[in-house]
Amino acid sequence: MIDYYYCYTNNKSEIGKECKFSKSKSQIVGRIEPNDQLKKKYMYKENINYNGENIKKYSEEYINIESVKLENKFFYHSEGGWTKDVDISEHQNKLKYIKRLDKDINLINSLKYLMNETTKIINKNNCINIYEEYFKDDSKHEEHYKIKSLLVIKDKFRKYNRFVTSIKWANDNTHKIAISYCVNNYQKVLNNTPKNCLLYNLNEINNPYQILYSKSFIKCLKFNHKNSDLLLAGSYDGTINLWDLRKKNNLCESSSINSSHKNIVNDVTWLQTKTNNQCLSTSSDGLCLIWDIRNLSNPIESFYLNKDPADVSDLFEKSNIISNNLGGTLSADDPITSKLDTSDDNYYSANYIEWCLEAGPSKILVGTDEGYILSLSKRQSKNLELLQKYGIPNEKHLSAITSIKRVSINLKYFLSTDKWGFNIWSEDIKFPIISNYYNESIINKGHWIHDSPFFILTRKDGYLDFWNILSNFNEPIIKHKICNSSITEIDAHTNNKYLSIGNEEGDIHILKLGKSFCTNSSENKNALDELLERESKREKNLEYIRKQLNCIKKKKEYLSFSDIQIQDQQVEETERIYDSVRQQ
Repeated sequence: MIDYYYCYTNNKSEIGKECKFSKSKSQIVGRIEPNDQLKKKYMYKENINYNGENIKKYSEEYINIESVKLENKFFYHSEGGWTKDVDISEHQNKLKYIKRLDKDINLINSLKYLMNETTKIINKNNCINIYEEYFKDDSKHEEHYKIKSLLVIKDKFRKYNRFVTSIKWANDNTHKIAISYCVNNYQKVLNNTPKNCLLYNLNEINNPYQILYSKSFIKCLKFNHKNSDLLLAGSYDGTINLWDLRKKNNLCESSSINSSHKNIVNDVTWLQTKTNNQCLSTSSDGLCLIWDIRNLSNPIESFYLNKDPADVSDLFEKSNIISNNLGGTLSADDPITSKLDTSDDNYYSANYIEWCLEAGPSKILVGTDEGYILSLSKRQSKNLELLQKYGIPNEKHLSAITSIKRVSINLKYFLSTDKWGFNIWSEDIKFPIISNYYNESIINKGHWIHDSPFFILTRKDGYLDFWNILSNFNEPIIKHKICNSSITEIDAHTNNKYLSIGNEEGDIHILKLGKSFCTNSSENKNALDELLERESKREKNLEYIRKQLNCIKKKKEYLSFSDIQIQDQQVEETERIYDSVRQQ
């Protein structure tokens, strides 16, 4: 292309003026041969046709602006059904016409036939209401068992992978939720990791509306039952933290390490007082501390969860078994004996607290790592005291208790879970009235839906199991997949419509439950109450038979040979009764 050009000269004064073209013959200046290599670099593009209009569109409507006058008119229909021959104004003419009809046989027969047909139709209408929708509940029964996933809250403020340790909804009707996190191997992680607690509002879920900071990672959270602006927390360093959400300062008020727990604070709860300023904390060191939030420097009261002498002796028996298996005796310098000789083994390690104002302001349930449930009492102007221990070595949880929830329909009963199953207890009996042990996956938490016969179990494989003991004792009625990781925490809103679920990856799943989970009929309440009462009576009968067997076995040591034969017959009869009652 550079070889072919044409050069012309022109005066400077004529540059910029109008060009004048003239016709001339065509001349071949040069010839360019096609190049296949350049042709491969380009692609053929078809023509694109586009039609556009820049014309405004108008709509046309017709409106009638003429006014129309309306007037209500009616007429009063006093009598009807008379023929034209009868004069209504004269009463005698009416009577004559009626007598004539009474003597007409054809009219009487036709009326009898019509009455027989109409009575059949009237009876059908009396049996079935044509305006009522029958089988309405059964048709929508499956639709009400809905579990809808609304949203997922991701952890945006993490530098390391951290899991959810606690989720709590505000006690008022607002949609505020508090979330705390912790990282794996938190003791080895650098100090610059964010140790914060996030507050979200479901109406504005993009970012947290408040970030609360603490000195250590948070293990548990609890809103005040009277004032939702007070948030209590237990940390991994054993201290108690408190935030007042009304203040602009996001830093917490914390207790001193010297007067706090030695181990991780597993759970905290508020107590019912006149000023609503007292709270309770528990840890695996076997110590329960009562605090006054106005002065967190020192606790008001401390209470140790002392073990029974029988439980302490079991530890030494296990140590002797271990020493025999090792083929010798253990010295005082061995790690096993040193661990058994420590003072912490004389106390129960608490890991969960259940306190409900409706069940009684002084009643506190504490779950332990040993599988027992302890019932504590805290009354006004009195110290903490241990009332009862639920469970015996043969009938208790197989591992550490992970959650305790009272049955909202009847607060006398409560649900407890461990890694392998769940138990339902009664306050009057030391033994569980309903037990179920799991085989599919490890259970992390349990939650009883308020004012409903349903309760939920969270599993390590990311499933939610919805149980209803009115329909099935052995299997859940619904299994719902949430995520692929382990579910660590669960909590429900006050109206039961929303569930918040946290997992190991730090995600929060908000679920909406159907009507069948949230509402409950009086029939279901009575049926569940009768079922729990029947099981508690059955367990009381079994306990009474156990006591009889123990008394008979103790008397054998002081009886003669002839008396022992008679006692053996009584033992066999009581054992038969025991087996028959147990199989019911």
